[in-house]
Amino acid sequence: MDRQPPDLYNLEAEASLLGAVLIGGRQVLQSPTVKAVQPSDFWDHKHRDVWSAILKVASAGLEVDELMTADELQKRGQLEDVGGMTHLVEMINACPSVMSGEHYASLVRSWSERREVRQAISVLGGAVYKDGTFDGVLGDTIDKLIAVRREAGTGWPTYTLAELLADETPVPEDIVAGLIPGRSATLLSGPGGDGKSYAMLDMAMCVSRGLPWLGLDTQLTPVLIVDLENRLIRVCERVQKAMRGHSLNNPPLIHVTFGLHSRLDSDESILEIAYLAERCNAGLVVLDSLVDFLGEVDENSNAEMGRVAERLRAVAEEVGGLIAIHHTPKGNAQTPRGATALRNGVDVNIIVSRDGDNLTLKQDKNRTGPEKKVVARMNWGDGLFNLSPICVAIGRTEIAQVADKDEEAILNVVDEGGGEWVWSNEIVQQTIEATGHARSTIHRKLEHLIADHVLEKEDRGKGKRYPVRRVTPQEDADD
Repeated sequence: MDRQPPDLYNLEAEASLLGAVLIGGRQVLQSPTVKAVQPSDFWDHKHRDVWSAILKVASAGLEVDELMTADELQKRGQLEDVGGMTHLVEMINACPSVMSGEHYASLVRSWSERREVRQAISVLGGAVYKDGTFDGVLGDTIDKLIAVRREAGTGWPTYTLAELLADETPVPEDIVAGLIPGRSATLLSGPGGDGKSYAMLDMAMCVSRGLPWLGLDTQLTPVLIVDLENRLIRVCERVQKAMRGHSLNNPPLIHVTFGLHSRLDSDESILEIAYLAERCNAGLVVLDSLVDFLGEVDENSNAEMGRVAERLRAVAEEVGGLIAIHHTPKGNAQTPRGATALRNGVDVNIIVSRDGDNLTLKQDKNRTGPEKKVVARMNWGDGLFNLSPICVAIGRTEIAQVADKDEEAILNVVDEGGGEWVWSNEIVQQTIEATGHARSTIHRKLEHLIADHVLEKEDRGKGKRYPVRRVTPQEDADD
């Protein structure tokens, strides 16, 4: 916002206004600091009028709501005029050290209700002037509001076990069962070029339609990809490949943006990313890649990367889920790059590794349950891409074989032949009819089954159809 600061600025007055909106009028009025604030302390007549209304409403034992209309304030406060304000969000917009209350009031209020006042005011204060005149105002405002809460006697809450057990808040649903928890920040790290971005796009193709991904159930939600690493033309090419790999004619509910005004060195990034997700109703945000979001953060500083992890968790809490694509350092592909506070601070850490066309996603940290490992096959066809599952490992011992739908359909066609040879073109055609997937994908899956010695073929030359049948255990041993 390009607003000029007022000639007269009273920090206590603005802190009191914000406190009344974010904390509650009656609680704020208990603070000695606030009691000393008079309407004449405000620099704008609208602020004065609204403060007078707040005083009268709160004195009557009523609570102030940031969306209360002028008529309601006027009626409850018995005022003739409240300065033409339509609701208190306008007051937030008018405060010189805050920004865009109209869009963000509900988000800030939710933080305040969870007693995260410092975070709420930090975000609202993202537009504090840094020209020397207002430098430090934001921090002072935050400190004063924290003091107001302390003086009002609310403090930080404590809960008995009975109160915790009585809480009926539902456990967030996993976005990808056991792999990507809901309302959690997930770090996905691996060497450059190992297919992390392709894998997350493939996942988005499934999550945005509520279909299983790599044999794991998903929560149906639109997906937002914030890509600061790749150019639009390259992402468009990847999307075309992924859509062909999933046999999609119509694009699913995936949104992509290539810019962000803020970075993770500021609390303002929490609000900007959450607002972008809110606009497209996305319940999952993918950041690609994390290094481009760090701004002035020193990635080798535990203190600074710890705050980055806090901001990632805050975004996930507001949106529903967040995945940050990151890199591993050269010479050590088993840990995320940078300070250890990043890995320690996120909810889930996944290390990605690639061996040929086999891609492994291994959790080495999961705050919501046992660690899971998923092995998938990267299927590259003629202008297409998709992932198919090979197996899933849960915890340290349990291995679950996951049936690939294409391969399962191929084997069904072969088995219908009763052990006799079946022509490859017939297998491919019947599999396409059963799964709806692309011809090149089915050909590739058939080749994988042959290479894995599940099936055998009689070679008739390149590009020609060929007979296929099951490999029996005895025949496999002879080979």
